[in-house]
Formats: sequence, structure tokens, C-alpha cells
Amino acid sequence: MHFRAAVHGCAIAACTTLFACGGGSHGAPRNLLLISVDGLRADHLGCFGQERDLSPNVDRLAEESALFEAAISPTPTTLPANVSLLTGDYPHRHGVARDGYRVAPDNALLAELLAAAGFRTAGFVGSSRLGAETGFDAGFEDFDGAPARRLSGAPPIERPADRVTDAALAWPGYTGDGERPWFVFVDYGDPCAPYEPPPPFEGRFRGRPLATANGAEEIAHVAPRLRAAAGSGYRSLADVEEGFRERASDSLVEAANLARELAGDYAAEVAFVDHEIGRLLDDLRGRGLLDDTLVVLTAGHGETLFEHADVFSHGSSVYDTELRVPLVVRVPHGGSAGLRVPAVVSLVDVAPTVLELLGLTPPAGLDGRSLAAALGGAELPPRPAFAEASAPAGAPFGGDPLWENRGRFQAVRTERYKYMFRRPDGQARLYDVVADPLEQHDLLRDADYDADLAGRLEQQLVEWWSDVGRGRSPDRASGPPQQEPGAAEDR
Repeated sequence: MHFRAAVHGCAIAACTTLFACGGGSHGAPRNLLLISVDGLRADHLGCFGQERDLSPNVDRLAEESALFEAAISPTPTTLPANVSLLTGDYPHRHGVARDGYRVAPDNALLAELLAAAGFRTAGFVGSSRLGAETGFDAGFEDFDGAPARRLSGAPPIERPADRVTDAALAWPGYTGDGERPWFVFVDYGDPCAPYEPPPPFEGRFRGRPLATANGAEEIAHVAPRLRAAAGSGYRSLADVEEGFRERASDSLVEAANLARELAGDYAAEVAFVDHEIGRLLDDLRGRGLLDDTLVVLTAGHGETLFEHADVFSHGSSVYDTELRVPLVVRVPHGGSAGLRVPAVVSLVDVAPTVLELLGLTPPAGLDGRSLAAALGGAELPPRPAFAEASAPAGAPFGGDPLWENRGRFQAVRTERYKYMFRRPDGQARLYDVVADPLEQHDLLRDADYDADLAGRLEQQLVEWWSDVGRGRSPDRASGPPQQEPGAAEDR
């Protein structure tokens, strides 16, 4: 375990009630369970309107919790998103551009802050993207991760959800010496492509219509655009892309069937992970620990399933299919049960929130803000969330000495609108995410579009870039990428 210098001054605060700023009455929770599911779209959970029975365990948790309806990931890629989750900073601040980078040692991850405050800390990780070799294990007294990749550029090694749960349930630190509180971080990576759900989930949802975006759309409806996608050079896993090209060239029906199959297998992966989350929570209930524990469930990013003709999987876009993630916060004794918070929030808000709820002072200067007051019923002041695609930019935008991701779209998201902008070529898009949740109609194409609205949102994006991007100090740069140029890139 290695600590950042003085762990940025995090100290035990004088806060002695759960909602020091929000009006609650119970004492601060003793422990923290933080669950992060890579690839889990918010709209595939029943608590967010999904009609299929994919997530009974998460839905039960949501009934006992506060649910943030518009939580946005800062980047649709595993490592930088989870570093943002554990630091409270946007990627430009913490310096991890995408998978394959190392976490700079002057970042203060949540495990380090809690270890310094006396917590016993353990991490159980399903994806090698969050392996110890990246520095993501900083602060964890016990870290049980997926095996590291043997060769640079080799596919990431994923550990299935049941094995992650088994490891987490076997940890002896839940009771320990009876004096130290604990922090357990659990990462599930199964909903990321390629989708390989195990029995009895395999094939359960194939060929069945799957509602998304609260029932507004259906995956298979995009069939007319799939033929164009086959030749568009979209970024996808090689095996999926090859199968898609072959079948799309035969007929639109076959292309639509493949899209439906992939969507069904994705849904099965969601159901599989939900089952494992249920095992984890039932174990805490059985031990009598759940009401001493702050439980937070979220996702590093979502997954795009051909809602846009040139996009599959994640990493290359800033559509809500990849950025809108669940955020469920269960405080002890049902203090926020049934609360739904409509305000836009970001994954960078999670670390300062849990620190405050645990009675600790968050480090100064974080990009994120505490949401603890909202859990007590207070209305959050409006604040946009920002994001950027993180897959390598490629020609003609590659080689940026500061941050290659500038070749990809960045986005500013409010409760109603999403504005996307790409700096090198000035491309922009504007969506009404309330009326158009799958972002199919670019408002900038309308002759009478609101130029003032677009200008205000673009200015917010420029100011964010200036403050978080170019304003970061040189000593916060990440370590070098862990793969040679030209190797197969992760997302």
C-alpha cells in the first residue's frame, strides 16, 4: 500500500450525524460498500423504467435507497471512470486518459483516505483494466484483482461476477477485530462486450424486444441504419465487427437479428450481475451488517447497442447510452428510502459524498461536490456534468502532446440538454434528452435552432476545459501508457 503525500489533508470531521447538512437524525454509518458495474446502463434497470425483469435485486436496493435519476459518467471507459469515482476529479485532473495508463501517485484515492482514517480496506475486482499494475490498488489493505494481461496489447482478462462475489464474501474483515470500520469496493465487468452470459442466463433474452430509455425505443428499430454502419469503420471488438459485416451484407433482417441477439445477451449479463449483487447484499443482511453500512451502487460507464449507426460497445461516444449510469445510495435505517433526485450529478460527486456521510472531511479542491444534503431532502443547486469520449483519437487528430482525447467529442449535460463538441474540426451536436432520450435528432440541424442556448452550453464546455484540462498542474500527469504504440487499445 502506498500513500499520497498527507493524503491531501483528509481528516475526521466534527460531523456526528448522518446528514450534518441535510437534517437526518441517525448516526453516521460505520462501513462503506461501493459497487461499480462496468457497462451497466441506467435504462436497463427496473427502477429506471426497464420493463423486463432484469434487476430484482438492484430494484429492491433502490426501494430502500435514494436514486439519482441523471447520474453521468465523466468518460465511457473503465479505468479513468473508476479513478474519477474514487478521487472526485475529472480525468484531466487525475491524469488517466483511458485504459492502459497508470494512476499518478499524487492522486488521493478513496481507499487511501479511508485507510488513513482507520478503515480496513478491501477491493474485489473483475477486470484487469483495474489491476494493481495500474496503481488502482492504492490504499487497499487487501486487493483481489483479475490476473494481469501477459502481453502488451492482449485482450483484458475478465473475472466473472460469481467469482468476484465469492472472493468478496470470503473476506474476513467484515467482523475483524470488531473495532475498525471497513470499506469494500466491488467491481463487476460482465456487461461489457463481448457478452458471454453463463447458464442459466445464457439465451434468456435473445430474440425478445427489449425496451430502452424508459420504454421509448427498441433496439431492433435501428435496422435501416445497420447496413450503413457495416461500412462506416465504427470501433468495435474485432470478432463482433466481422460477424456484423458478414450478416449485414446479406440482408437488413439478418443485421437486425444480430443487433437483437447482442442486445439480448447484454440483458442477460445485466441479469447475471444483478443476481450476484443480490448474493452480496443478502450476505450483509445475514451478518446483521447492512444497517451499519452505507451502500452505493453505480457504474463506470454504460454501453451503446447500435442506437447510433456507427457506435457499438463503449469508449468512442458521449451519448447517454454510454454516460448515463445508475447511482443508488442506501443510508442506514431507511433514511432516504424511496427518494428520487432528478438533478444532474456526476461520478466525481461520489467520493466527496461518501466521505461526508462517513463523518470525514473531503479533500479541498475536488471537481466533485457532496450530494449529502440531497439525501436529507434538500434540493441540489443546478450544475452541469461534463464528459469526454476516451477511445484513442486516431487520424487525423492523434499525437496531441497534451491529451489525445481532444480528437473525440466532449459533452456538457444539463437536466434537459446535451451539447457535444469536437475541438479539432469544430463539429457540434445538440440534443433534448428529455424529449429525445436516445439522442436521435440533432437540434442544430433545425433551421430555427436556439443559437443562444447552444452558445451558452459551448461556453460552459470551454470553461470546463480551461479549468480542468489546461489548468491542471504538470505534477498531476499520469504515468505513461502500459502498452506500446499501435497495440490493441482498450476502452
